[in-house]
Amino acid sequence: MFAPQHLPLRLPIGAPFPVDVIDATPSLSRYVIRVRVSRDTWSTIDELELFNLVADARKPGSLTGSGDVEIELRLVDALVPDVIRRVAGLDPVDGVAELAELGDEAPALITESWFATNVTEQVPLPDDLADSGELRQGFSTRWADADQLASDDAAGVPVEEVIQQPIDPATEPWPPLLGQIRNYLDESDIAFERHAGANMVSANIGGENGSWSLWLHTREDTRQVVAYSIRPVDIDVEHRPQVAEFITRLNSKMFSGAFELDLDTGGFRCRTSLSLGDAPLSDDLIRGLIEPNSLALDAALAGLDAVLSGVSPTDAVRMHPPVT
Repeated sequence: MFAPQHLPLRLPIGAPFPVDVIDATPSLSRYVIRVRVSRDTWSTIDELELFNLVADARKPGSLTGSGDVEIELRLVDALVPDVIRRVAGLDPVDGVAELAELGDEAPALITESWFATNVTEQVPLPDDLADSGELRQGFSTRWADADQLASDDAAGVPVEEVIQQPIDPATEPWPPLLGQIRNYLDESDIAFERHAGANMVSANIGGENGSWSLWLHTREDTRQVVAYSIRPVDIDVEHRPQVAEFITRLNSKMFSGAFELDLDTGGFRCRTSLSLGDAPLSDDLIRGLIEPNSLALDAALAGLDAVLSGVSPTDAVRMHPPVT
């Protein structure tokens, strides 16, 4: 383990999603890192099933605390040779720094190019045991079994397939809810992109006050759909306290949905969601998810620009009230 090293990962839609790497283990056949994220960032990872943390890949276990979360990530096999060539001869810290310099278009810096193998949190120990070491709890995933399964397969032992290769969105099957969203976007002439290995699509949307990425994600097992409108530029550190107050005042006036600010990364977004239960997903429900989300963000961008130019959050909300 070493001092946290910044790694500028990004979401499949291109939005920044940086993490702090605290350990790295390169070898000829794999590249593994361990990252530490805040609880808020973990909530985003968990909800959106980033790093291939889909429900059927998770093994029993849970996180019940409130502190930072550590995630062990394995780079998709197909990208390992190029990365290992770049970091060969470097110590692990310098290797992470080299990885960070790959550039915005590098596949290795996309969240879905990494497979979460273990997710843990520290368990508080009684005072009399505090000096005896660290205890962690959490869960592992079937991606952690890839090495053992490969060995079993070579020995002729029947194994369940563990996909460690990039998935082609053109041939990947469409799950039911995401397929209905695809049909709605097609019929509405909204150009979109599907993201490999994740139940999500995104579209570039423009309004009166700016443009943003609309991200639609389905959780097929729990029959939930979430829409995020994400501002393409993160809020700088200097303005995050004022923007946090701004969205708190906005949210108190919202009828549905909410604005969110990631205090660690500066990500600014608006979220609306559906919990369908046994109800069918209809075009009207999809429209009722997307349109208020986009209208709310478009209106908020005007107020946000005012805050960033020096207007107080209170005055910005008064000048640019939310669309609810």
